[in-house]
Amino acid sequence: MACLKARDYLSEEEEEILRELRALKEELRSLRGRMKGARFGGLAGRAREGGGESPALEPGAATAEMEKLKRAWRELEARLKRANAHKLALLGHVPGEGSGPL
Repeated sequence: MACLKARDYLSEEEEEILRELRALKEELRSLRGRMKGARFGGLAGRAREGGGESPALEPGAATAEMEKLKRAWRELEARLKRANAHKLALLGHVPGEGSGPL
């Protein structure tokens, strides 16, 4: 059996952050779809008729929402990095020791 490294385990905090990142990715995909629909008239027309799943956004609002989601993504990535470093410290791994990155 191969020896597992610290990176092969996820802490509860890391799992939670990864769930949040996945949810955020779905929001970003949805927003991109709504932006694309508004640009090409697909979702925008359906939204006006009431038959669309989600309303099309105004370009300025869509851009602002995209920036907000990107900012949240960067914050989650930073939290994940800190959570990983914390886990490694708890396991006794000190950055810079060993034969390279885990």
